[in-house]
Amino acid sequence: MSIPQRQEILIIDDDALDREVYKRYLREAANRSFSFAEEATGKAGLEWLKHSPADCVLLDFNLPDMNGLELLEALKNGSGVCPVPVVMLTAARDERVAVEAMKSGVMDYLPKGPATAESLSYAIENAIEKFRMHREIDRQQRALEASEKRYRGLVEAIPQIVWTATPEGKLDYANSKWSDTLGISLDDFNRSGWEGILDGEDLRQVSRSWRAGLHSGEPFEFEHRLPQRGGTGLRWYLSRAVPMRDDTGQVAKWFGASTDIEDRKKEEGAVLSKQKLESLGLLAGGIAHDFNNLLVGVLGGASYAAETLPPSHPLQLTLQGIVTAGERAAHLTRQMLAYAGKGRFFIEQIDMGELVRSTCDLIKASIPKHVQVSLNTRSHLPPVEGDSGQMQQIVMNLVLNAAESTDKTRTGAVVIKTELLLLDAAAIAGVEFVSGHLVPGPYVLFEVQDNGSGMDADTKAKIFDPFFTTKFTGRGLGLSAVQGILRTHKGAIELKSGLGEGSTFRVYLPASPKAKISIAGEPESASRGAGTILVVDDEEIVRRTAKASLERAGFHVLTAENGDKALRLLQNKAMPPISLVVLDMGMPDMSGKEVMQQIRVRGIEVPVLICSGYSEAVVFQEFSGLDIAGFAQKPFTSREITAKVRGILPTVGNRT
Repeated sequence: MSIPQRQEILIIDDDALDREVYKRYLREAANRSFSFAEEATGKAGLEWLKHSPADCVLLDFNLPDMNGLELLEALKNGSGVCPVPVVMLTAARDERVAVEAMKSGVMDYLPKGPATAESLSYAIENAIEKFRMHREIDRQQRALEASEKRYRGLVEAIPQIVWTATPEGKLDYANSKWSDTLGISLDDFNRSGWEGILDGEDLRQVSRSWRAGLHSGEPFEFEHRLPQRGGTGLRWYLSRAVPMRDDTGQVAKWFGASTDIEDRKKEEGAVLSKQKLESLGLLAGGIAHDFNNLLVGVLGGASYAAETLPPSHPLQLTLQGIVTAGERAAHLTRQMLAYAGKGRFFIEQIDMGELVRSTCDLIKASIPKHVQVSLNTRSHLPPVEGDSGQMQQIVMNLVLNAAESTDKTRTGAVVIKTELLLLDAAAIAGVEFVSGHLVPGPYVLFEVQDNGSGMDADTKAKIFDPFFTTKFTGRGLGLSAVQGILRTHKGAIELKSGLGEGSTFRVYLPASPKAKISIAGEPESASRGAGTILVVDDEEIVRRTAKASLERAGFHVLTAENGDKALRLLQNKAMPPISLVVLDMGMPDMSGKEVMQQIRVRGIEVPVLICSGYSEAVVFQEFSGLDIAGFAQKPFTSREITAKVRGILPTVGNRT
């Protein structure tokens, strides 16, 4: 027994002679050392234990102020657990007292008369060890209960139906999502089995999958429909089961989860969707690289030509059309990457004015013919940081909601505008936000105003509730999702509406902290650049476009088609020092990251601007720890790449 060599023993006995006998017995114990404290009454013993620890208590059953059982109850203080091991001694030979004592929590019970040094020492050592073991068992039990509670909480929190079943398919557990979704108890289900809720091909699919899993003992999955609570129809689910084996390796249970895939089935079907996602996942990297490189040539060349020609030149309109078309193609590329799973949430710098204009063009065909849309978007708004797809969802929902709220018997009007606002604490306090909280600072405002029927107070209070249905119900994510998106982006929304007065939604989005804020707008700097720029890209059209744009801005530009050539140029002492490297992220042979690593390993102190068709968040994650100077989103225009370079060089100083 792992008991310390020295124990503190508290003796509670009103007989001083007995106390001396116990101490003498215990001092005679071999290989053991004891120290002693003594009290003659139960009250004094309890008081002593309040202030001092004891390894064990020797307790006389018969005390002048209380008996041993009463002292034990006082010691437990209502907790039901004795905080110290107790060995009870008594001169009475009453087995009923012994039984009650053991029930009350004493570790051992000894008659006073036959007690010997050996038996007393053993009783104390045994009591201490038993007490320690009980404590450890209690601790492990509490840990087990806490673990089970966490597991149950997790299972209840996840949106899937979670269940366990016998090898033959009878369910012995299901989370609350089961009854909430199906409206059927486990007992009712097990009485009829799958046949009670499925039929036709669904039942055949479940039966085939279950038999195959039982035969192989391997995880299996199957698609099937399940009836919804209240008889509201059937929805598609994907169920997956994994085996839980006993000590012999046999399947004792199946642990499963059923996920609602109704929306995915409606769009394309689960199998087709899976195949397309896999294919796009393989192609997305190549698309992002090759297609965006081509678009750099289109956008960069057209914008370069437009900046070179006089504003009155007849080709300006055509060139602007090429730039617009190229930007739409770039947006399509980003959508394909997101759809392929290359990033579900892209944090990027968003021009809300341009996003509102392009989104309104996209949904123009969905707006009723009797509605006139007026667009008033301010130019040169500072960007906001967020996911452009989710920002587009906000615009689509609010604009379509506004259009559908108008009366078809008269001309409807929807007025959309964007603006920059500088809000202080007083201005924020004067706005009644229906969702979100703002702090003082610059905000980009997106406003949608309609002349529809408006809303009363009750409707306004419920408009953002999930599944709330009125003629204001939006499409896609819905207004409840708009609220969630704004919360994610630290924005807020204001709603003004009254019956017969139309509605106005005002969305406030924080301007990017990286943006230079100017209410009046500032002209682009006409200063000439200075320094040598090295453009590294495997695509000639990208190198040529960037070189022309940067040289027009006054920079001296070198180019390299791969990492090896770039590193040689950087280490060439006969050449002027390079002020900045513009580096493509995705190149064959040596990737942008590998080039960047070599630059740092070789001790070349030069700022590096990374170019990629992926989002800024993906790039900064890929180059984590490599101290990149900035990021340029492909495809870029002549003005954009020049602005990116100018934004970096002043902070590091030109190396000429």
